[in-house]
Amino acid sequence: MAIGALPDDVLYTLRDVAIEVGHVAPSFTAWIKHATLWELDRRAGVHYYLLFPEELADPDEFIRGAERALAEIRHALGGSCCARTLASLSDALGRLVRRCEHYK
Repeated sequence: MAIGALPDDVLYTLRDVAIEVGHVAPSFTAWIKHATLWELDRRAGVHYYLLFPEELADPDEFIRGAERALAEIRHALGGSCCARTLASLSDALGRLVRRCEHYK
C-alpha cells in the first residue's frame, strides 16, 4: 500500500490536510484520516483492521466531493518529500474513488 511508504511526518501532514478539507468530502477524508492513523498505529505496534471505504460510508456518500478533496490534498502535499511515493498514493486514492464510483 502506498501509504506505508510515506514517512511519519508526511503521514501527519496528510492527516492534517484531510482534516482541513473535510468539509469538501467528509466520508472520503474520514477514511484518509483512518488510514493514516492505522498506518501510524501499525508502526507503533498497535494492530487492528483497516476499514474498507464501504464499511465507513455508502459509495455515493464516499465519492461526494472526493475528486475535489483529492486535488486539494495533492496541492497541499506537492512540495513535500518523496514525490514518487506521493504520486503513487495519489494514484491509489484516485483508483479507490473510481472503484467506488463503479459500485454506486
